[in-house]
Amino acid sequence: MKRADKIVLSRIVGIIVCNARHEMKLSIFQSCLFLVLAMLGPCACQAALVFSNIIVTPNSLTFTVDGDLSGVSAPAQLDNQFSIRYLGDLWTGLPDFSPNTWSTSVFDNETLIVPGNTGIFASTVPYTWSIYASSLDDAVATNRTVTVSFQDDYLNPDATNGTIEFYWGNGNSAQSQTLLGSAIIAVPEPGSVYFVGLVCGLLCCRRVDCRKSVRQRS
Repeated sequence: MKRADKIVLSRIVGIIVCNARHEMKLSIFQSCLFLVLAMLGPCACQAALVFSNIIVTPNSLTFTVDGDLSGVSAPAQLDNQFSIRYLGDLWTGLPDFSPNTWSTSVFDNETLIVPGNTGIFASTVPYTWSIYASSLDDAVATNRTVTVSFQDDYLNPDATNGTIEFYWGNGNSAQSQTLLGSAIIAVPEPGSVYFVGLVCGLLCCRRVDCRKSVRQRS
């Protein structure tokens, strides 16, 4: 998040606090404050790769990756693999697996040699795996946009509590791997959309009131 965006969000926090003291009930105030702080908070993942611009369709996943794996702890085994896990209701529940296709390598300097499969396999969670020609310990990605496509409709674009996790290593729950990043995939429910709209409306109204007050004083 850019510094200017953080400054704007910090000001929004101040507006919410001021507004809550005079006009909002405590429960709404706490919810609004949590919403803004969540936007301000840093990513919980400390890995050197950043995943963004994630797009989910029933039979594909697209993402942009930037950074490198220098300083990241390698998995104890299969350090030439890159994997993705699908958690929550993001997975449609299909019990089988099928081959993947990748639009390009995830990394600038690593060669994809086995595109792998997507499915449940013998794991407790569904995942996608792929194999590279050598260890990924020196892997670099420069704003690469990658699409992995499946032969079946494995993913639910309308998930309300889904999560995608990116791993260095094999994604099977029985294997050792290093978490590189994660993203929540959740389509807001109608009530949540209304609540966010209410928050934005209150903020806009508050700003208008503040401007009127300043004009009257001047």
